[in-house]
Amino acid sequence: MAIAMEATGLLRITVVKAMHLNQLDPLEKCDAFATLSIGEHRAYTKAISVQDKNPTWNETFALPVQLQPSRRRPPEQADVPITLVSADVLQVEVHERDMLMTEIIGKGQLTIGDLPQGVAVPRTLRLGGSR
Repeated sequence: MAIAMEATGLLRITVVKAMHLNQLDPLEKCDAFATLSIGEHRAYTKAISVQDKNPTWNETFALPVQLQPSRRRPPEQADVPITLVSADVLQVEVHERDMLMTEIIGKGQLTIGDLPQGVAVPRTLRLGGSR
């Protein structure tokens, strides 16, 4: 996953791939897709049917984030720029879809305030099981 925080309040996310997914039904192909969410805003990758539990998406999304000043600026430092940060959290879920239902097979999260602004940074997010 590559992530870039823009000064405009958008988080640009490229979902590259998932590796070593725990399939719910080991006898069938895994129809996997990822869900990204920040608050009420959501994005979905396409469902990829794979036999080897390692789907590759390479899809890019932009989700809005709430930016706020990182600190209060004293009046004597009015000309010093303040860094804007976000307290939002990016939630990532990977789902497996079959003929009858869709189930979460892994999920994780990333605190957006830990990301630098305006720079794309690669991140690997370990997904925990949902059961």
